[in-house]
Amino acid sequence: MPGDEFFLVQFADKPRLLGGFTIEPAEIHRKLGFVQAGGWTALLDALALSVHQMKSAKNTNRVLTVLSDGMDNNSRFSESEVRSMVMEGDLRVYGIGLYHRPRLLQQLAEETGGKVLIVQNIKELPDVVERLSREIRSHYLLGYSSRNPQNDGKYHKVKVELSQSPGAPPLRASWRHGYYAPVE
Repeated sequence: MPGDEFFLVQFADKPRLLGGFTIEPAEIHRKLGFVQAGGWTALLDALALSVHQMKSAKNTNRVLTVLSDGMDNNSRFSESEVRSMVMEGDLRVYGIGLYHRPRLLQQLAEETGGKVLIVQNIKELPDVVERLSREIRSHYLLGYSSRNPQNDGKYHKVKVELSQSPGAPPLRASWRHGYYAPVE
């Protein structure tokens, strides 16, 4: 869509930013053609680099889409450090799991209001990417403002419940499971 901006991080032994933000999806497609899998996997480091890159995004609606088998065997960052970075970065995480449901990506998606889809066969990838794109772009947004005047900088949990109307199509809610209060 007009106004969207993208960047690409490749990761194996270590993450590598393959250029800054672009408004041209074709530029990302071109770069993807040169990405090759191999070596160790630094998924957590790639997520940390991506969160850092997102700080310079112009758009306030920030989505991080990760394509991975979900394994990590070469990162300097821990899961808890990356989870904190993602939550503090106010990002929604969407994942495409290769051949299985990656536990870490599933947890980040659930906590941030995103989703994970699984690709069992690489030929399914274009359809799964299209489904995720539709999912990312088809939301109703519910705003929330706390009545608690205390700005303590701590994490506060949020719970959302749906009331299903008889005869209505099924509803599915996804939401950030909490937020960090500002610090005074």
